[in-house]
Amino acid sequence: MTENRSLVQNYKYFHPADIILVLFITVIIVIAIKVSDESGNDAFAAEVMIPDSSFTLPLDTDTLLSVQGRMGTLILRVEGNAVRVVEAHCPGQDCVNSGWISETGESIICLPSEISVHIGTVGDDYSPDAFTY
Repeated sequence: MTENRSLVQNYKYFHPADIILVLFITVIIVIAIKVSDESGNDAFAAEVMIPDSSFTLPLDTDTLLSVQGRMGTLILRVEGNAVRVVEAHCPGQDCVNSGWISETGESIICLPSEISVHIGTVGDDYSPDAFTY
């Protein structure tokens, strides 16, 4: 009986298999974080939707652009792969206060002028899920 006891060591905290399992899980987490970081900021264009049409605005060149909406003109600034509304003629100025957007999926919407700016990859088919009035 004493021989069996010597074959199975009494590990106080961890067995060797526990350490291998922790290292394996750590490697999987590091790989997952690395993959998500590489695909995080792949936005190259902003789709600007105005009342009667839409157009793509590249984010790789600095631009100052005016867009005519229902309530007036919005001034868009593209700088450093990000876009923002600099000036608008709407009463709330929510679109101006939204600040810079640069990540895929972010949007700026000016409801009074019926203009929206959506960040996405080139060729990304973006359409809103629903409109509420």
